[in-house]
Amino acid sequence: MCKKGHRYKKILFKTEIIVFLILIFISSCSTKFILIDNDLKANSTPMRAKAKGVGWVGKYHFGEYGIISSEPSWVSKKGSKVLYVSKGSSDQEISFVFTDNKSDTISVYASVDSDFKRFEIGVGKTNKGNYSTSTKISFPIDSEEHFVAYLSPRSDTSRWKLVAAFFIGKEVKGNFAFYGSLTDGSRIIEIRPVNQWSNGKTAYRNDIIGFEFVANEICLAAVQNSGNTFHKKFIWLKNDLCEDLKLILAASAATLLVVVDGQDTRLDD
Repeated sequence: MCKKGHRYKKILFKTEIIVFLILIFISSCSTKFILIDNDLKANSTPMRAKAKGVGWVGKYHFGEYGIISSEPSWVSKKGSKVLYVSKGSSDQEISFVFTDNKSDTISVYASVDSDFKRFEIGVGKTNKGNYSTSTKISFPIDSEEHFVAYLSPRSDTSRWKLVAAFFIGKEVKGNFAFYGSLTDGSRIIEIRPVNQWSNGKTAYRNDIIGFEFVANEICLAAVQNSGNTFHKKFIWLKNDLCEDLKLILAASAATLLVVVDGQDTRLDD
């Protein structure tokens, strides 16, 4: 009887996972936007961001902007595990060249430092021929990432610095937190996280699904990274900005997409 009950629970759990994945797939078929500032929404056009090719750095292209080349990105990890809790840290370096497909390019170099604590428990194994794969439930208990990116336009001597920190896990209020800024030494642009869709609904687990770039309480740009969903990625740039600032904001948005893409790799053991 106990064996039957245990088998029934496993079947029920797998069924719930399958239903959950089907619901995610159905919801991803329709275009969904994050909730952005009304003025930015009225004075910009959403540009779909698509990653071309394969590799550690997704070569995102949107509108007239895109990543045209990248250096191999590496991740260095170390960690330990006691019972169901694993702890560790990782470092990653990212570099790429970004362009507006006209005459200017920006060299981007980013460094990411991560510390994580995760809960993990195995829920079964699947045997396939001579190989077996384990299935596990895993989620961050308390993880944080700090990264800095330097953006150097070819057209002038200015250099912008993007600094940000992610806090993720059950011990974080709301599960997710983010603080970031972009500056050239004289101008400071705040990077604010977005966790709501345009229909007013909060993202699953209060996940961060996008960012807004704000200066003097004016929203200049936004990026939709979609968090842990299958929804499309988008970039918004305010129409009346000068071309130089648009390029910097576009490159910064692409940097956030690349960094967020690598979180699963960095924050898993």
